Amino acid sequence: HESTEPHCEHRKMTETEECWDIPESTPTSATAPAGLNALLAEEVGWVQALDVASREQGIPPPTKFMLASWAIQAKGDVKKALTRMGNYRKVEEKYRLSEISYEDATAWAKRTFPTMNYGAGENKDGLFVYGARGAERDISKMKSEEDWRYLLKNMLINIQSATPTLSDVRKGMGVIINMKGVSLMSYNREFEKRSAELTTNAYPVKMKVIYMLNPPSFFGVLLGFAKMLFSAKALSRIKTMPTEELSQYIEQAQLPPDLGGTCTEDWFDQREQRYAVHNRSVLELAGDQN
Repeated sequence: HESTEPHCEHRKMTETEECWDIPESTPTSATAPAGLNALLAEEVGWVQALDVASREQGIPPPTKFMLASWAIQAKGDVKKALTRMGNYRKVEEKYRLSEISYEDATAWAKRTFPTMNYGAGENKDGLFVYGARGAERDISKMKSEEDWRYLLKNMLINIQSATPTLSDVRKGMGVIINMKGVSLMSYNREFEKRSAELTTNAYPVKMKVIYMLNPPSFFGVLLGFAKMLFSAKALSRIKTMPTEELSQYIEQAQLPPDLGGTCTEDWFDQREQRYAVHNRSVLELAGDQN
């Protein structure tokens, strides 16, 4: 083992002061670069209109950051944003995600799926991308409803880490799914069904691209099931390719070795750093009363 230092070219964040109104165990040691949470002129009106409408409907947003994110994702369409807010509230009530701390969620993930996810930095379009090793999504590890709660919480943290500022929310994010080693027998629809509750028409995130690596011969079967959960627009963002073509979209210095890259940074370390920026964004907007 030549070095314990991770080799990776992911963007680093700066240090800042203490947190406010966030559990002490939650990472808040980084801050968003100046200006990345500023609303554009037209977005100010979108956020104000959605704030009024959401309170009239009895679904006030959990945070001002999420309120702004829903408004931005819906491009000012209040009805669309309210639908997403209502759906997210149902997911929150069903899985009680806010009751699970960052530390407990991370401990569960490290214990249950320690190497399933990996960070991949930004693609050549400037979108942050993280990945999943499909063969490691072992559904047999999901023993109870509590396990599903913790899985959904970790998915939420992953998304929030991928889009930690309003600038990132505008751009959206991407995902890499390596299907190498996935068999039809090991595939379980429940995994996709549960995750779709959070990512489809609920949490305010733009999934701009999905890099599907090494799709198996039965990929058409999986795609048929996906059509029941995701919109045609969402499915059109899937790019299928062998591993060696991924470097056309993402620099090798940001990919893990099993994808032909040189990045050895631990995913959980990277996620914690980016999640801290998300939390600072929440605090920044909470302190802005304009």
